[in-house]
Amino acid sequence: MAYVEGAGTLRIEVARLKRQAMTNTFERTRRETEAAQWFARLNTRTISLTDIESFKTWRADPDCRKAYEAVEAVWRKSERLAQDPDILAALARTPDRRRTTRRWLSPAGAAVAAAVACSVVVFGGYVLTRGSTYETGIGESRTVRLADGSRIQLDTDSRVDIRLTGSRRNLVLKRGQAMFDVAHDAARPFVVDAGTTQVTALGTRFDVRRLSEGARVTLLQGRVEVVEKAAANRSWQMDAGQQIQISVRAPTANPKAVDVAAATSWTSGRLLFQETPLVDAVAEVNRYADHPIVLAAPSVATKPLSGAFDTGDPRAFAEAVSEIYGLTKSVRADGATVLTPSR
Repeated sequence: MAYVEGAGTLRIEVARLKRQAMTNTFERTRRETEAAQWFARLNTRTISLTDIESFKTWRADPDCRKAYEAVEAVWRKSERLAQDPDILAALARTPDRRRTTRRWLSPAGAAVAAAVACSVVVFGGYVLTRGSTYETGIGESRTVRLADGSRIQLDTDSRVDIRLTGSRRNLVLKRGQAMFDVAHDAARPFVVDAGTTQVTALGTRFDVRRLSEGARVTLLQGRVEVVEKAAANRSWQMDAGQQIQISVRAPTANPKAVDVAAATSWTSGRLLFQETPLVDAVAEVNRYADHPIVLAAPSVATKPLSGAFDTGDPRAFAEAVSEIYGLTKSVRADGATVLTPSR
């Protein structure tokens, strides 16, 4: 009798342990799924303050924090793998790229891929496609970190294409403007192409702006070499605090000292103008505006403007300019703000 009772107790205990194991597995899977979903959401172009606060609350749980850190670790490992030149070359020779990519995934990587399927097909594909090109829309700003530790901050309506290899870090600024904070790696030069202008650095911080006929480079820290390929590869060595603006029509410019804070104020969401012609200031603000400001007042077009303005508030800029120069502000049917002389 005692044996039967003992066996019954054992069966009950085994059943309890199984239920507990199932519960633990369910909770672990739930946290892993949520972690992957949060990772995907936080890496979109925009995220609300409400989502950020919700993420902080979710991550306050130690188990949730560990699950999120595991997702980040898988991402970093897969990103380094996807940017390996040998693997990229193998992919180019493989007819079924998706099948090849899946073979690289660990079980954890596969779980992440499934959880973020709303954004990508497979995790490896996410790295190979989304990781090679970053862009922003009008009025947006975005900061991305590369596998080598470098950071890029994109300004409004900008795009950069990236290819990291074992011997070189190649980036192409297709449009717009970007701040590059380069991780030092003497064995792999960091090269940015902006049209016919090429900037090479090893470890430094610089800003590049694509222009209609060239590019403008501002150096904050370190040293860079700037090459203008349209001028028989003419080159310049730049020091911190200098800026050079090169165009196809005038490829012989030289670096000059510049107010770096004003030149790079966009990185903090502000535009600093110092004796800037009003027409140029309006053009700069319009880069961030869904609906442009039209300066229909030739008499004040070249008047100097000094001041600080938020990149995300072109209306406030229009109001201030109207007050300063005595202009009348009206809104057209297409949403454009027109500034005309007051009568």
